[in-house]
Amino acid sequence: MSSKKDQLKHRIRLTQKLMENYEMGFIINNVLLPITCAILTAVLFASPWKKVSQIQAEQSTLGLSPYPYFTMVVNTSLWTIYGLLVSSLTILSVNVFGLFCGLYYSRVFYIFCPQQEKNVLNYLYASALVMFTGIILYMFVGSEEDVRFRLGLLGSTFVILMFGSPLLAMKTVIETQSTESMDFRLSLCGTICSFAWTLFGWFVLDDVFVWFPNGVGLLLSLSQLSLFFI
Repeated sequence: MSSKKDQLKHRIRLTQKLMENYEMGFIINNVLLPITCAILTAVLFASPWKKVSQIQAEQSTLGLSPYPYFTMVVNTSLWTIYGLLVSSLTILSVNVFGLFCGLYYSRVFYIFCPQQEKNVLNYLYASALVMFTGIILYMFVGSEEDVRFRLGLLGSTFVILMFGSPLLAMKTVIETQSTESMDFRLSLCGTICSFAWTLFGWFVLDDVFVWFPNGVGLLLSLSQLSLFFI
């Protein structure tokens, strides 16, 4: 009789333990990890603020590249649309914030950059406008799954470009033996942020368009950080 009671107690304890593990996993995957991703991404998007303020104060682009700001605008625009498609508040909210940041940074940079860079930026933003017009029209062609695939593929490409764009300054870093043309905060935040999104995309969303480009972004961000210690 006591043996049956012991078995019953054991099963109850086992069930309770499983429930506790499930609840803990649920909290981590559906509360802590999304919030962590949102906060880290917001910090990432806000990290260039100091440099941009310096650009305003000195009325000079300080030898910085415009491409990180440009890719931020394009990237966040794509992922805002993707967040709507997959109904992910985490993806949607942080990318709306990032879009406004990117537009502001790009505007300040454009005001104080040389005319030659202005011409390049005019071409880039005109191309981006044409691309987004095409994307919006293309969204009405095919099934929702097809649209999600195309947009996810394009968004993944720009995530990788965004994380890799600071590496364009690598030649300058090597020639001058100085990382002045790179933003350490942006590189550090990018490393932490891409790591968190890789976990979120793999364990929570199970979305290859989230975890894969952020995994690549993690490697690129680590490469950028290494330049500061050479």
